[in-house]
Amino acid sequence: MEAVASMQASVATAAAARLGGALSDAQYFESGMVKPDDIRKQLDVGTTKDKLDAMKRIVALISLGKDASHFYPSVVKNVVAQSFDVRKLVYMYLVHYAEDKPDLALLAINTLQKDLSHPSQLIRALALRVLSSIRVKTILQVVIHGITAATKDSSPYVRKTAANAIPKVFALDEETLDILLEPLGVLLGDRSGMVIGSAVAALQEIAPSRYDLLHPHFRSLCGMLIDLDEWSQTIVLNALLTYARDNLRRPSYFQEGEALDVVSDLGADVDDFEGGDTSTSFDDYGGGSIPHEADEVDPDLKLLLSSSRLLLKSINSAVTLSVVSMYYHLASPAEFKNTAVQPLMRMLRLDRCSQFLALKSLVRVVWRFPQAVAPYAGELLVSSADGIPVRKLKMKVLTLLLKRVSGRNAKQLHNLLLPQITRYVDSQTEIAQEACQALGNIATTNSALTHSCVRVLTDVIVSSSSTSAVSAAEELRKLLQRQPGAYEAEQRLLAKLLAKSMITKPDARASIIWIVGEFAEKIPEINPEVLRRLVVGFGTESRAVKLQTLTFAAKLVARMKKSAKRASETTESLVTFDVVGDSLSVPTAEKDDIRVKLFRYLLDLAGNDADFDVRERARLLKQVYFAPDSNGSQIFEIYADVLLRPKPLPAGTDENGVGSMPDIPEGASLGSLAETVGRIPQNFHPLPNWTESPTDASARDNGRGSLHKSHVHSNRLEIRGGAIAFDSESELDEESSEESDDASGTEETTDDDDPASKPQDDPFAFMPAARKLPTLREAARQTQPKSPKRSSTKGSPSSSAVQGKNASLLELLSSPSQTKKADEVGGFNLIESLSSASPNRSLNRKGAGPRKWRRLVETWNSNGLEIDYGFCRVTNPQAWSELPVAVRLRNSSDHDIFAITCKSVASGAHKVEVRAFPTIEKLTPTAETEATMTCVITTGRPEAIPIRVSSSVGSCDGEMRPTPGEILRPDTSLTLGQFMTLEHQLGGTFANEADIEVETTPAFAWQGKVRDVVVEHANVAAPWSGGQRPMDELLLTGLTLGSEHPVLISIRPREDHQNHAILRVSCEDLLLASSLLQTLKSKLLKSTRAEKK
Repeated sequence: MEAVASMQASVATAAAARLGGALSDAQYFESGMVKPDDIRKQLDVGTTKDKLDAMKRIVALISLGKDASHFYPSVVKNVVAQSFDVRKLVYMYLVHYAEDKPDLALLAINTLQKDLSHPSQLIRALALRVLSSIRVKTILQVVIHGITAATKDSSPYVRKTAANAIPKVFALDEETLDILLEPLGVLLGDRSGMVIGSAVAALQEIAPSRYDLLHPHFRSLCGMLIDLDEWSQTIVLNALLTYARDNLRRPSYFQEGEALDVVSDLGADVDDFEGGDTSTSFDDYGGGSIPHEADEVDPDLKLLLSSSRLLLKSINSAVTLSVVSMYYHLASPAEFKNTAVQPLMRMLRLDRCSQFLALKSLVRVVWRFPQAVAPYAGELLVSSADGIPVRKLKMKVLTLLLKRVSGRNAKQLHNLLLPQITRYVDSQTEIAQEACQALGNIATTNSALTHSCVRVLTDVIVSSSSTSAVSAAEELRKLLQRQPGAYEAEQRLLAKLLAKSMITKPDARASIIWIVGEFAEKIPEINPEVLRRLVVGFGTESRAVKLQTLTFAAKLVARMKKSAKRASETTESLVTFDVVGDSLSVPTAEKDDIRVKLFRYLLDLAGNDADFDVRERARLLKQVYFAPDSNGSQIFEIYADVLLRPKPLPAGTDENGVGSMPDIPEGASLGSLAETVGRIPQNFHPLPNWTESPTDASARDNGRGSLHKSHVHSNRLEIRGGAIAFDSESELDEESSEESDDASGTEETTDDDDPASKPQDDPFAFMPAARKLPTLREAARQTQPKSPKRSSTKGSPSSSAVQGKNASLLELLSSPSQTKKADEVGGFNLIESLSSASPNRSLNRKGAGPRKWRRLVETWNSNGLEIDYGFCRVTNPQAWSELPVAVRLRNSSDHDIFAITCKSVASGAHKVEVRAFPTIEKLTPTAETEATMTCVITTGRPEAIPIRVSSSVGSCDGEMRPTPGEILRPDTSLTLGQFMTLEHQLGGTFANEADIEVETTPAFAWQGKVRDVVVEHANVAAPWSGGQRPMDELLLTGLTLGSEHPVLISIRPREDHQNHAILRVSCEDLLLASSLLQTLKSKLLKSTRAEKK
């Protein structure tokens, strides 16, 4: 308790010190506390503490956005300060003002050159950063020399600074390009993920078309994607996308000569919203021919897509969007639909910025692949938490989706969206225009819902929202123009609403007046009354309504005259005209027509209106309709033809109702800045079309092979940049959360308690563990005499057959002869049998075969070669220090792989000798084979065994990680008495105990179940008891491989707590004992819970 109290006090003291330091540093942001002269004095003659205090105040001024350049002479003097903290702040200051005062910065050149070889990597990097920030051409050679030297620096931070300095030198003098490309080429081949991002960014800035620098590093960059930080991943992905379009062979699923986007066939059906088929349809290939399965895709393109696919689960939306863009421009439509659409939709649940970018991209995706987005229409509905830009973009995407989707699912989509969109026109005024457009599209494409949509639009026109009313009127206008004869009832209703002055919004009234006038011949009996009502209130109307009223009256009179003329021509009757005053009189039949009288009265009112445009329009119409000269009739005929001619749809209207290509700058990739802002930014590099002359694949081969050494342990991806925290999709199975807490840190890929997670070809799938272990328990007790019933397994091969030359490892281990003593099998040698076993023969997955298959090499890291491994158990006393390993190899590529070999890599302090499997000469596509190798442990307990696999497609590294129970072997020589004595000696420090829950009733019944679980996860056996069984306790023993440390496991029921027991693991290797205890505890806990269920 005292120790705990002391520790708590120390933690509290440290926290208080940090808080006090933070509060004390806050004083530097109070600029009025110290005068500038006092700061200069501190910098010139002060102590180290004074100089540090002064520099903190200056940096605080800079952070507040204030000018601190007047301190420059005093600050430059301190570049030679001995204090590391002072020098660091001085360099930060020089970087900030180096471009503004380059001449004064030259005073520190000598010191900066010396600091390029400083022992501290931070000082070296800061010195190079300051040098490259001084924009003076006279020191360019010094800076270039520093960059060249920094490319060979041992610190990746310094090499990254060198990469960042290259664009600065190029911006100062573009003639240095050839000199800068040499160190840049070295940096592009760097092994550190910290450097690669800056190096690729520098290449994109100074020479984006120099693909010859990327050729030898293309495959390495693909393998390193997972190791980069998130912003470097974005840069490298964009660079590789451009590289692929300009250097790789165009896949067959892209049409020849296509632009960046392909119009998909609108007649194809989309998938069902729920449970849709993911198979490729005709629509997936833009209306072109569906590629045959035999069509080949560039292997490097496959490598790029498979390597970037893992990044779709990144927590950084920029990385996700970059990968989606890559699949949009490089992958097949079916692959894009099945892989990239869901991550893009997931961005809609992130912050507003991510939502905005995702929706901007979705506009383009919906235009090209509407069938891919249709199942996610429910996620595009507007939410009250969405901002106005997001709401408008969602409505834009929905509107385009309604236009583009056709076929059997269009009606389903319309029924889903119509109720929601109807609400938007009333409650969301900022998206009223988009909502009305969506209703118009539904009415255009779905005849069953046409009248419902028109009724909603009509109700909106009478609503209180001016924006909604205008938008609804515009949509009604488009509907009537497309099918003027189909909406006579709606036209009559609009005319009545207009006559009764129920439409009060000026813009909406103007639109409805145009509609009624344009289609006036459909409802001739209502038009005179509508005109009369408009003339009565003409003086109070807005300018737009007045102009439309004049046009409406002109159309009525023009139609009347045209009709009268056609009637007169039919009856061959003549009509006389009389000159009355200064105007041409209408025929006698028309003179008393109410429409003519209203029109003449309206022209008189408009001729004296206050608005200039209204007056001019009235004078024009009076001259055209009532001109006194002989040319009046001809002018009227021309004007009437123009006025009554059918009008086209408004500019920008989609005439065929299927949507138009979004307004995107040419060459803008999906998710790029140019696409987001809608215009070409500065230094814009357009995405090229597919090249017609791809680069030869041999140019992408380098001396190191095509594979990059990735930080992948066994089967779980380990990402240092922190951008991803997920398991590889190629894991065979998942471990439960309890197993992941094992102290050994071993990552396993199968779950023994979940039958559904086991491979279907495993004969042990869906079988309880107790049925898999009899042979193993007999092997562990091989020094004990066995009865004939327990010494063999039903249906097992004969001993002579098992010991044949072509016997595989698992057959050798599972044969009944292996369960006998060494002298009974005639000196059987496991090593000789292992070396003589055929590596290309399929292993018999029985008996002592591997409990778990784990991933050694992923396909994305090895050009299609997938390798799994599993540790087996040794039953031969002559090979106790050896750990057999079964290896399963699968060719997932589309080409043959030759000369597959493996070898060990230096494993540090732990001595492990790996006896590799014989060379596999050839592995055809989709073929699978199994081989065996042996790990000989001489000293220590290896946590990882590095392995390097080489083949015709390159080489890559992996690690085999045995669990604590797998590096044990049974100790059958220990008697029961010796067990008790040794357990007593290993008490205290070397013993680890834990309380476990087991069913300890009835007596002795629990031991068999618990023993099965322990023996399955640890290669141990019961001590020799001489026929005497220990009373109500379970004892198991083993030895560590190599070091031969005894491992004692005991499980004894607790007397004070029913159904609880004490699990005790004793060993001189404290770490192994602790790890094994935690592993067994979690497995026993899981087994107990499974039995209760």
